[in-house]
Amino acid sequence: SLDVAGTDISSKALIEGVERESLNHENQIVIKKRHSLRHLTLSYCPLVDDKFIASVAESHPDLISLNVQGTDVSVGFWKAVSWCSNLTSISLNRCKKMKDSEEISLRSASLAHLTTCDLSWTQVGDTTIQKLCLASPALVELRLSHCRKVTDHLMVSISALQRLEHLDIESCSRVSNDGIHYLGNAKSLKLLNVRGCYSINESGLQAKRNTH
Repeated sequence: SLDVAGTDISSKALIEGVERESLNHENQIVIKKRHSLRHLTLSYCPLVDDKFIASVAESHPDLISLNVQGTDVSVGFWKAVSWCSNLTSISLNRCKKMKDSEEISLRSASLAHLTTCDLSWTQVGDTTIQKLCLASPALVELRLSHCRKVTDHLMVSISALQRLEHLDIESCSRVSNDGIHYLGNAKSLKLLNVRGCYSINESGLQAKRNTH
């Protein structure tokens, strides 16, 4: 694993392999190349954008987890990670350029094993997340806190995720009791965060409880 959060690391450094120095028995410095990365944290790295991720993903297709929180990635991120077929965790929290788009193509081949996805504080909406749900049927945890474009309609797609246990829709103000009603079909859901969803009241939550 590699955590370079908040640094100015370049994609070239990751593509060529992060090097480390060690001493051999003759006290000579030996440079050893790192094996393919499996877990990578690039949160708040100012140089990280879609092109950066595409280069790194092509060079390290065995990535399992990728954290790009607070970077400049946008809708091109999804195409960029298509090189990685083993991803289980993605964090895009506070990626302000991540928007909703009809043109986004999410490959199920690269997202089929995804179990955790954090899209909190981004500008994504129903369109992108519906595609994510279709491409990632193994999702266990989905974080959409403060995604203002999320609506009741999305809850239909989310309810089809048979393995989903944790859903965070805090401050998704366009979700109402109707959306919670749809989530009654999400039988595996154990933790639901609706803090700040002022269109949801006790009757909506009670209806959700009665489905379990």
